[in-house]
Order: sequence, then structure tokens, then C-alpha cells
Amino acid sequence: MILQSLNKKGIKMKKLITTVLLAAFVLSACGNNDVPSNTIVNAELTEREKTILSATTDQTFIFDFTTGSEFNELDVWIEKYEFGKLVDEPIGHIRTEIEENGSIFFTTNQSSVESNEAFFRLGISSNGSTGSSALSDIISNKDSEGMQTVWDTLN
Repeated sequence: MILQSLNKKGIKMKKLITTVLLAAFVLSACGNNDVPSNTIVNAELTEREKTILSATTDQTFIFDFTTGSEFNELDVWIEKYEFGKLVDEPIGHIRTEIEENGSIFFTTNQSSVESNEAFFRLGISSNGSTGSSALSDIISNKDSEGMQTVWDTLN
């Protein structure tokens, strides 16, 4: 009698485990977004990540990328425009090896309004490794009366 009861519980447990594993497999397949190759999208951040970034940077832009297997390096640079004209050289550049996906981040901080110096951090993260570059640049205040700064990410 005890053996028969344990055997029935064992069969029920196997059915339960099989059902849970099957449901997990089906649900994980539904969550696969199948992002096309060579795509850059705005990163989805948690509230905690947003809070940390807002406390440590003035502006933050984070993107996720998917390249597929055809690329193994990624170059990212910052171009500077003054009064609508491109300055000759990029003010920042980073190149790193990547795998099929990862993230690109760009943050800014201003030291003070009086000095007009802005600090930037540019980075790439892929396959558990991250490369970053820190730099600064003077933001011109020539003819800046009434000038405003706005920012947003492009979708």
C-alpha cells in the first residue's frame, strides 16, 4: 500500500516536472524577439539602472546592437559641430572586438557652467567584456546668448 502510494506520487511529480519544463520552453520561445542582423535599438533599462545613471551622469544614451556573425569589430566616434559646421576631427573614438551582440553607451557630464568643459565617456560592451574611452572638450560659448541644449535618443 505504501509502495503503491509512493509510486503514484512519483508519477504525478514526473508529470508536474514535465509540464513545468514544457511551459518554460514554450514561454521562452515566445520571448525571443528575433532582432534582425545589423540593428541598433534603444536599450531597455531597469528602474534601478535609470536611477544609477541619473545620479552619476548628466545625459546618458545606451543602445543595444546585433550584428550577426559577419562583423567582429565595432567603431564608434563622436563628431562635433560648431554653429552647424562639422569640426574636422572626431573628438572621441573607440574600436573594439565584438561578437554578435552587445551595447554601446555614451554619457556626458559638465564640470561647471563657467568653464564650459564637458566630459564624455564612450563605451562598447560585448560578450562579457567592455572597452571605454574617457575624454573632455570645451563647449564654445561664442555667440551663445539665448542658446539651449536639448537631447533625446533616436528610435
